[in-house]
Amino acid sequence: MFLSRVVSVIGAIVMTVLLYYATLPNLFTDRGVPTGPLQGRSAPPFDADREWFWLNTEPLRWSDLRGEVVLLSVFNYDCANCIRSLPWLQSLQRRYGERGFRIIGVHTPQIEEQRKREAIIGGVAKLNIDFPVLIDNQFHYWRALENHYWPSFYLVDRNGKLSQRFVGETHIGDEGDALIGAAIEKLLQ
Repeated sequence: MFLSRVVSVIGAIVMTVLLYYATLPNLFTDRGVPTGPLQGRSAPPFDADREWFWLNTEPLRWSDLRGEVVLLSVFNYDCANCIRSLPWLQSLQRRYGERGFRIIGVHTPQIEEQRKREAIIGGVAKLNIDFPVLIDNQFHYWRALENHYWPSFYLVDRNGKLSQRFVGETHIGDEGDALIGAAIEKLLQ
């Protein structure tokens, strides 16, 4: 009797874990997964929430970025997949920066500690992030993008329109890098 209950409980736990991971979009096997075109939709404005603050820049507006291709990187300073994607992001800036390409981070917390200004400033500094970072503690920008994952990457064309969304940890030379690089090249032409 006891053994059958233990087996039932273990079975329920295993099924719950499997169902949970089955609902995620291949974040653990695929990187840089494209989740579809977003063409025609304007990027959400940066000035919608007075609680936002910026690191590594004065506050930005899309009018400041007109004519540039922008990659929005939704991350947080303590997310392992986000951290492992940083060398790739830095390589994108080196590859395309002189051609009118810019990265903007959107820091969105996963836990309460990641909402604290000092912790965010320290985390961004420790990771040597030098691109502009919008702090989205209240998830306003996250919701405006209809985002669900860390890290996520949104390409914005020279006119401020969302072009494509990619999800997942991405590395230099992997499939995600190739997909996103090709999308950037197309927008830069």
